Amino acid sequence: MKKTQKIVGFISILVGLTYLFYAKEGHSGYGGYVDHSLRIILVSFFLIGFGVLILVYIPKQKISNLSNHKKNQHMEEKDSNQERGFNDLLKEAILPKIELIALVILVVATAFKFLHFNGSEQLLVISFCTLSAVYFLYGFAYVKEGSAQFDLILSRIGFIASSIVLVGTMFIVLRMTGGNQMIIVGTPVLIMAILISLYKSSTKQDQLYRSMFTKFSTALLISAVFYFFVWLVSIE
Repeated sequence: MKKTQKIVGFISILVGLTYLFYAKEGHSGYGGYVDHSLRIILVSFFLIGFGVLILVYIPKQKISNLSNHKKNQHMEEKDSNQERGFNDLLKEAILPKIELIALVILVVATAFKFLHFNGSEQLLVISFCTLSAVYFLYGFAYVKEGSAQFDLILSRIGFIASSIVLVGTMFIVLRMTGGNQMIIVGTPVLIMAILISLYKSSTKQDQLYRSMFTKFSTALLISAVFYFFVWLVSIE
């Protein structure tokens, strides 16, 4: 997870610094020139700040706690090695790697979009669809069958809502019909899941709720950022 955060953080900072060198003027629809300095500064500031925030908040653990956790994890894996199913493989190995790749593609696609490079829309479709599929599968793999019924319901509702919000965001960015409806349906449910997981993580100190809170918040943050970008472009 730390390696993932470092990669995404450095890429975000690099894209933000690169975007500062983007041409500040362009043609308007009436034959004049439009100054894009404000948009460039805001976008660069956000990308650099987002990258720094990710790097600063890389989770840190005490060595003793980490060693004890590894020992306990090793014992648990040794005892239940044969009981691990495909859901565990999805949650712990396959989906996190696919999610990382999709996030990197999303950052690159965003840079391509603002720099008006060819292929930006195709990369956006690939990254958003991949993230949406990952979150949808998380809904059925993140909590093991046989766990508390409330955990299963919260996981499935929250991750499916995240998937809907991401697809709706992609539709809005690409100016396709139906995006606003998906956002209206998915966002309230996603916010409710975020608040519940935050409350449960603060009262029970459960790592499961903390991780779900992080995943749900990531989906909402991605949607909010792109929605802001679309609004920012529309007012210029």
